Parts: sequence; structure tokens; C-alpha cells
Amino acid sequence: MVTQPNFTVYVSCTRRVRPQTVCGYDLRLVHITAEQEFGTMKHWIEKERFVMISDMERAINDGLRHPQFAGGITQVAKGLWMKRDVLKVERLADYARGIGIGAVVRRLGYLLDHYGLADASMLESLRGMLTATCQRLDPLLPAEGAIPLTLAAPAQRDSRRDGCREAWLMIPQRNISLISNMLVTAGESCERFGEHVSRQKAVGAHG
Repeated sequence: MVTQPNFTVYVSCTRRVRPQTVCGYDLRLVHITAEQEFGTMKHWIEKERFVMISDMERAINDGLRHPQFAGGITQVAKGLWMKRDVLKVERLADYARGIGIGAVVRRLGYLLDHYGLADASMLESLRGMLTATCQRLDPLLPAEGAIPLTLAAPAQRDSRRDGCREAWLMIPQRNISLISNMLVTAGESCERFGEHVSRQKAVGAHG
């Protein structure tokens, strides 16, 4: 789902283990709780040997939890958009609830809302888990950008509102471009793609 090479293998583990090098690959063990151990599938490497790997929905959620391990939030968003036709959105939301981390829920909700991949009831169920705090959309980037207007001082508020930013109390930094992730894929006309980009730019001009 990513377009950039990654030479480090990340493995979820319920024990705390130091990084290792195995067969020339850097292996980093990411600690999770026993309750967060779900969303895996068998990947057969030989006829009688397999390894357990994350399914796509869990991989997206893990990327939202640790964007620094996936090349940043734009790479996670790109994977979400490119696989939107095969990803199970309900499973994405269920996994986010199971992980139980507010930043994961916010980032997933923000991207699903931004790309129009979930219905109102699903988005509302995710919003019901949020507290009145803010999170950066990408923790790799500087802590800068417009804060949600609902938390801003009255003098900072105006009528130009970014709906996703408000709904998810996210701080999308200026260097993030999610429009560029909306790649033209097979079966999607360039005309439809151009209309979507124009619509997103118009929203941004008023945000």
C-alpha cells in the first residue's frame, strides 16, 4: 500500500524486545497490549510454512498510530485511498475502537471524512469516542497550523471553517497535502478526478 521502500520490518509484540538485525533486515519490535493483538492473517512463505502478518485494515490503523514507521501520514493516507475499493471501512473503524487510542480514532475519522469513505452514522460513532483535546495530524511535522475553531479564542474565530478539522479536533499542518494522494486509478475517469480536486481546493480556499 506504500510507494516508498521500507528497509525496516516492524513487528507487534506483547513483550518489550530490543531492536534486532535478522538476515540483514532491521527488525523493530513495537509493544502492544494483549487486548490489541488482533487483525492478523496467515501469509504462506512456503507450502508448509507461514508467518502471521497484519491484514490491510490493521496495517492502516498501525500506520495511524505510528506514522513515523510508515513514512508519515501522507503515506498512510495514500495507502488508504489506493486500496479504498477493497478495504472494509467497518473493520477499519472496529480496529480503531479496539486499539483504543484517541489519536488513531481522530486520524482515521479525519481521513475517512476527508475522502468521503464512511457514512454519517459510522463517523458519528467514532466521534463519540473523542475527548475535547487536539492532536496533530502528522506527529513528524512541527506543531504548527490552525487549531480547531471550537477551541480557539473568540478573536481567532471567523466564518471560514474547515469541517474535518472542526469535527475531529485535528491540527493539519501546512506541509500536508492530502489532495495529492487522490490518485487516478483504473475505472476512474480523469474528469471525475479533476472535479474532486477542484472541489477540495475550493474548500481549502475558504478554510
